[in-house]
Parts: sequence; structure tokens; C-alpha cells
Amino acid sequence: MNLIIYFTGTGNTLHAGKILAHELGDTTFFRISKNMDKAKVRELINEAASIGILAPVYAGTLPYMVSDFLKVTSFPQDTYIYSLLTCAGSELSAHTDVELCLEETSKRKVDNNFTLTYPSNFQTHMAPKDDQTIKKVVGDAEDELKKIASIIEKREKEAIKVKKFMAAISRASLKIFVKKNTDKNFYSDDKCISCGICQKVCPAANIDLVESKPRWKNSCESCMACINLCPVKAIQYKEKTKTWGRYSNPEINTNELKIN
Repeated sequence: MNLIIYFTGTGNTLHAGKILAHELGDTTFFRISKNMDKAKVRELINEAASIGILAPVYAGTLPYMVSDFLKVTSFPQDTYIYSLLTCAGSELSAHTDVELCLEETSKRKVDNNFTLTYPSNFQTHMAPKDDQTIKKVVGDAEDELKKIASIIEKREKEAIKVKKFMAAISRASLKIFVKKNTDKNFYSDDKCISCGICQKVCPAANIDLVESKPRWKNSCESCMACINLCPVKAIQYKEKTKTWGRYSNPEINTNELKIN
């Protein structure tokens, strides 16, 4: 059994995982979220023949929830483990952070590492690209994933170039650009239809519904699921997103992104 452990907000890493699973066969998925079943993932890790750690890149490093998970999770010595990171720009030190976490908790290294370009969902800072550009970028990622799957099947190894200095800079940047209280600037406008999707897709369990409207709880992962997956674009960040489109991976539907 191949295991894919992933974190996602708007579907890019899930899309990558699904393409890999199709190519590899016999693959089980486990999603990193606040209320995940920790006993279950330990069981899966011990049974897996290969383990993929899939995550988006935030400010050049890993999302808080991913690094927190890796820092307390032990992995077997002999299992083939790879990291696959999705980003709109550069991975900078994110692969280094995966490596450092595994060295700390499991006294081992990552066997291989891959970086894939996907469209950005960073709605608090930029508007999404046009549909044609998105389609091309996602299509290119699919082609690259088929090559990556072949490398994984062959258990090919490539050492990570450890960038400890860059890792320290990236972690400092994460604290600047991805703050837990980022959600203080999120709000729902009068288009809100009280569907509750924002609450259901939040991996941080950071949204309550109060009088059928979302209320954020200052424990935000900046995954952008709530603002991008609202079916009527009722969630805004400050004023600028009122005129912006939204982004979620076009090959992943909203139901796949709800937390079970």
C-alpha cells in the first residue's frame, strides 16, 4: 500500500495526490487537519510501502500544521519517503524543513523530493490568474506528475540540498505573512446564504457558525479554503477581494475538500 499524507485548502495538493495514486495504484490518503485521527495515521505509516508528504509552500516553508505534524510523527527507517510540494513560485527551504523534521523525529532522511508549480490561491495578497492560464498550469502539473510517479515506482533516490540558513529566514517570513490572526480581516457580506461550507472545509476547525454566519476564531492556517470555496463569493478579505475572482483547483470539487 502506498500512503499519501497531505495538507490542502483549495485542492492543489489533493489533485497532485490523485494523479500519483492513479499512476501508482493501491494508494491510501490521509489528510492533515486539526481533528485528524492520529492513531489511524500511525497505523497507516507502519503498513505503507511508500509514503508521500504533500503540502503547499507558504512563504518559502511549510504550513504550520504540516511542520507541527511532522515534528511529532515517527516514520520507519526503511520505508521509501518522498516530499512533494506545490507552489506558485519557489519552494525555497520547504524541502529542507521536511528533512529536518524527519531527522529530528525519526533519525532518517527523505529519499526524494519534488516541486510542482500550481496556480496561487493566496487570496489575501493577489487576485487569481485567468481560467486559460490556470488550465495550462494544472495540465503541465499533470504531465510532470506522471514522470514523478515513475521515479517513485522505481524507488529512485536524490538527496535534498539542506538550506538551514534559508530555512531560518523562511520561518521568520512565515510569521510575517501567515499570522494566526489573519482571519480578523475576513468577513461575510450580505450575499451569504448560510450554507456552512466555509466551516466544513476549514482544516483548522477555525470557523463557527453564529446565527448561521461564519465567525473566525483566530487560529487561521491561511489555507484560503473559506474565501475561495464560498459558492456565492460572500467571504471577503478587507475590501480588495470584492472585485477579485476566486481560485480552487478546477479538477477537485468542493465536497472532496470538506473535512470528514
